[in-house]
Amino acid sequence: MLRLLSLIIITTLIITPLYILAIPLGVWYMFRFTGYELIVMAVLVDGYFGAFYTLPIISISTITLVFLVDLLKPSLLMYTKTDEIFS
Repeated sequence: MLRLLSLIIITTLIITPLYILAIPLGVWYMFRFTGYELIVMAVLVDGYFGAFYTLPIISISTITLVFLVDLLKPSLLMYTKTDEIFS
């Protein structure tokens, strides 16, 4: 439920250009869950704005951020004393 609600809020923040709130929430979403839904959402938002006639900045930046977060996520995981992963 939190995943779907977060995705809807991020989509709403990007459609109403509140990038100052959407970017930190999107990065949190990528660390908490997988960011693959955000790639689909970014492509749809770029299509909504007609950005494919020029340079689709939202799609390119989202793909880059998802790739970087997937690279950084294993090194940022914390372990407890019983070797349980805590993120």
